[in-house]
Amino acid sequence: MKLLNMSYRADKVLSLAGDGPNPVDRAELQKQFASLVDDKMHGICFSPNEGDQKPGDAFTEAQVRRKLDLLQPHTKWIRIFSCTDGNDMIPKLACEMLHSRRFILFSSA
Repeated sequence: MKLLNMSYRADKVLSLAGDGPNPVDRAELQKQFASLVDDKMHGICFSPNEGDQKPGDAFTEAQVRRKLDLLQPHTKWIRIFSCTDGNDMIPKLACEMLHSRRFILFSSA
């Protein structure tokens, strides 16, 4: 599985390994991460935006389905930050595709 990280910072790659009495090497971190992902993460923040899209830009149901399909094997629920501008379709699609009725909605209003 290849994960994309939009905020990759080379100097932070091993920041979770620690430098205490029991440091964890890169292989062990990868093993622990794979275990977490394989057992499904508790939840994850979700945005339908792709590429150069910004919040408020139009997106399609197919776009949401494609992203949820990628997440489905790895998470139990999602968190969204809007219920306007087309985001209102996300909970329905997530219920269908993630088989979950757990959502957290954060709003700036």
